[in-house]
Amino acid sequence: MVVITDGNSDDDLRTTHAADRAQAAGVVTFSVGVGHNIGRTELNTIATNPDCTHVYTVNTNIIFIQCGVFTFAYYFLVVVI
Repeated sequence: MVVITDGNSDDDLRTTHAADRAQAAGVVTFSVGVGHNIGRTELNTIATNPDCTHVYTVNTNIIFIQCGVFTFAYYFLVVVI
């Protein structure tokens, strides 16, 4: 699962519980922090360990995703969870 967020949820407890349930169910989770004021602690909480391979940050609203030989560019609004 890929979670795109600014890392500053409105309800830290619910975010932590949701991440815990996903990880307990065996879901591998990547977190992508977007923006200029990213809450890194929350990104680490959401992502599967180790954080160094499951947490990413970008400071733009465009993400490029490489899929085989194709690259897709997605423009999106920042989603706050």
